[in-house]
Amino acid sequence: MFLNKEGIKEAVKRGDIGISDFNEENLKAASYVLTLKLPDGQNTVELEPGKFILLETKEKITLNGKYCGLMITPASLARQGINVTQGSDLAEPDTDNTMILEI
Repeated sequence: MFLNKEGIKEAVKRGDIGISDFNEENLKAASYVLTLKLPDGQNTVELEPGKFILLETKEKITLNGKYCGLMITPASLARQGINVTQGSDLAEPDTDNTMILEI
């Protein structure tokens, strides 16, 4: 079962889900859009075709034992041939850290 927008807001309010720097504008119908933390001093990241980079989210995610999370590539990036998870897309219950993006 997935939480909808209201379910996510309620779980955050109760403390069952923690999202540092929570911004309601990042809530979608059944998801929350995480943001990319770029390396110090960089505004962009350029990758050559076939290259790979690990980056993390700005947000720290905290899940109690009741919830897990699924991280997926947004359609806007997928249409450009960009995949941000490369198969590592599950946030286990009791997660308490930033998410690593495999781009």
